[in-house]
Amino acid sequence: MIEIVSVSFFLIASFLAISLKKNIELMEKIDEIQEALENSLEILEIQSKKIEQKAKLEVFSDEPVVRNLIKDIIESKNAVVRVAKLLDDSMIEDSIEGKEEE
Repeated sequence: MIEIVSVSFFLIASFLAISLKKNIELMEKIDEIQEALENSLEILEIQSKKIEQKAKLEVFSDEPVVRNLIKDIIESKNAVVRVAKLLDDSMIEDSIEGKEEE
C-alpha cells in the first residue's frame, strides 16, 4: 500500500514539475509576443500619422490612377488604425485583468 502511495506521489510531483516548466516557458513566450506587439503598435502609430499627412496632400492630377492611389492610401491607413486599436484595447484589457488578480 505504501509503495502505491509513494509511486502515485512521485508521478504527481513529476507531472506537476513538467507542467510548471511548460507554464514558465509559455509565459516567457507571451512576454516576448507582448513586447513585439507594443513595438509594432508604436511603429503602426507613426506610419499611420505619416500616411494621413500624405493622403491629405492636394493632388494636381485628375488621372484615375492617381485618385485610386490616394484612395488606397487612405483605406490602408484606416485598416492600420483598426488593427492597432484592436491590439491596444486587447493589451489594456489584459493589463487590467492582471492587476485585478494581484
